[in-house]
Amino acid sequence: MAQEIVKPDREDVVIAEEIGRVGVITINRPNQLNVISGKVALLLGEKLEKLEKDDSTKIVIIKALGRAFSAGGDLKMFYDGRKTRDSCLEATYRMYWLCYHIHTYKKPLVALVHGMSMGGGASLMTPMRFSVVTENTVFSTPETLIGFHPDCGFSYMLSRLPGRLGEYLGLTGARLKGKEVVAAGLATHIVPSQKLVELEKRLLSLNSGDENAIESVIKEFSTDFEIQENSILNKMSIINECFSKDTVEEILMSFEAEAHKLGNGWIQPVLKHLKKLSPTGLKITLRSIREGRRQTLSECLKKEFRISNNILRRTISNDFYEGIRAIVISKDNSPKWWPTTLDEVKDEQLNLIFKNFEQHLELQISENNEHRKESGERDWEREERGEQERPESGREVNSISSPLDYPSMGTITFTTTAFATRIGCHLQTSNFNLTFFPSNLSTSALLKHSSPTMSANSLQVNASSAIDVPSEELGASSRGNIGASDLLIVGPGVLGRLVAEKWREEYPGCQIYGQTVTTNHHDELIKMGINPSSKQTKLTYKFPYVIFCAPPSQTEDYAGDIREAALNWNGEGSFLFTSSSAPYDCFDNGAINEDGPVVPIGRSPRTDVLLKAEKDAASLSVTILKKRLRGRIFLGCDNHPVSRQEVMDLVEKSGKFDKKFEGFTGTSDPLGKKLNNSKTRAELGWEPKYPSFAQFLGVSE
Repeated sequence: MAQEIVKPDREDVVIAEEIGRVGVITINRPNQLNVISGKVALLLGEKLEKLEKDDSTKIVIIKALGRAFSAGGDLKMFYDGRKTRDSCLEATYRMYWLCYHIHTYKKPLVALVHGMSMGGGASLMTPMRFSVVTENTVFSTPETLIGFHPDCGFSYMLSRLPGRLGEYLGLTGARLKGKEVVAAGLATHIVPSQKLVELEKRLLSLNSGDENAIESVIKEFSTDFEIQENSILNKMSIINECFSKDTVEEILMSFEAEAHKLGNGWIQPVLKHLKKLSPTGLKITLRSIREGRRQTLSECLKKEFRISNNILRRTISNDFYEGIRAIVISKDNSPKWWPTTLDEVKDEQLNLIFKNFEQHLELQISENNEHRKESGERDWEREERGEQERPESGREVNSISSPLDYPSMGTITFTTTAFATRIGCHLQTSNFNLTFFPSNLSTSALLKHSSPTMSANSLQVNASSAIDVPSEELGASSRGNIGASDLLIVGPGVLGRLVAEKWREEYPGCQIYGQTVTTNHHDELIKMGINPSSKQTKLTYKFPYVIFCAPPSQTEDYAGDIREAALNWNGEGSFLFTSSSAPYDCFDNGAINEDGPVVPIGRSPRTDVLLKAEKDAASLSVTILKKRLRGRIFLGCDNHPVSRQEVMDLVEKSGKFDKKFEGFTGTSDPLGKKLNNSKTRAELGWEPKYPSFAQFLGVSE
């Protein structure tokens, strides 16, 4: 069957072919810019399902004829049905089911995208495991232009873009071109348009669905790129500042204030455009994207289905049909919105749009997005190619009771301290499966690191024994709206912010969250693209990567804080605990290495707060299923032993500071430990950026 090439009927709006081991689906409405009608949605769903069930088909390609990939939904269809209640309900239902099917597809999906890819049309691109664009590709979610909202899963996808880019794109409908689409995390690769046909031919020659082979082929044709200086992606500090505000009114006010500053001339046209849009559409859009940050894919699609149908039913406004009339039908570009101002759109009205339907009227899709997904979804929010072993195509994963039960993927980690050393002693006798890392190891490499001897199936976590809570409590919402490269920083101070910067360099499409004791620095964090929350706010979802770098001086219950951080870890990536070298038991200026002794509890109040956290960390460690792996202790330093006294002597010698060092607080004696991490460096094959503190200061030794 797979060898048969189906001759396309040029009257078909969707063409399906099977060429070798590859299924090719082509949208064939070039004269209508390949807009998606109810029939197109139905046929796409049917043909995708057929290819998914065909064991001989290993890869599925989606493309389109003509100068556009897809300009979105068929607006004329909606407008023509405006006088009949729910005339487009079936088409809407099919489209949302199609979106769910694509997000959870079991085989590798490759989108070859040229020209416009907008609105619902972009939902056939962005979720794909491989979405290839060209320099001519134009992406946007322009729904607010017609009084609608970004749907087809975009409240899920936009809310996972860096910082507040999702709010900006959703509200303004701004366009991204070619390389910007990839840089923003909305596509995976860019290929010159003249090479797209040749790329397709090479993909058609593949005989398996091996994702590494697919990516290797695409990379042969893809190009490196740089974002132009005037790109909106280089304006993220302003976007994060303005579009993080709570309401549309506050966003516009903040944006207007920025417009008056030198060098911000680009803002005024955007601001003028925003003020012309439907007040109702803007408020619905902002609320939907904000809710999307806390929702699963299924929850987002169900919510969007309710919103769309309530808009089509004119529950609070006729703006959608008025927008289509002005932009598409009459083309006078002068819609008459009602209500006319933002302050006239009340929360009580919006609640009617978002209100749940009766259960039998809801979009009927699974709450467990993992029950059918295998290799087809791009995992666009993760951008972690090859880090996680995927199930083979054709094997269901719905037998997994919790993401924590899934054989995988990561290590629980601690750094630099006697805290780690102490647990390490237990590791030697108990065969626990625990890895430690040095605190000044390249942070991104540190968080991704796994033992060379650890197989892809080497880690499983039993949540109940980890932290003395029922496993279902830890497992609940363990994925939520969080992607597999997303990071939670507990205590995002100097170290945490550096971690955020380095982590985002590795994973441009990730979300980074920061948990703080107070809200004093939340504005600063938002500007850096870190989503802040206070310690008092209980997180309802869990993260694959958690780094704990909060100092013990800020809390009375350090052990409890570590336990709380552990509760926010889903067991998939790494849990990293960082601390100082204070608990090492040695005299001032004494030498210490990875195996050094630890200060016993009770001797020093200064170190007790660190050491008392040991039991909580150990209880989490002990739940890792027993594997025959040797415990490791890694120490972070530059391997040039130096005491605190010598540090200050070098600082004075450097001449980089005006004030003279007079002495240490509370004593006239030299203080410090001479740290040596030869063992760590040899085992990891790692070298620090600066071989010594002296070289860091630019002082000859």
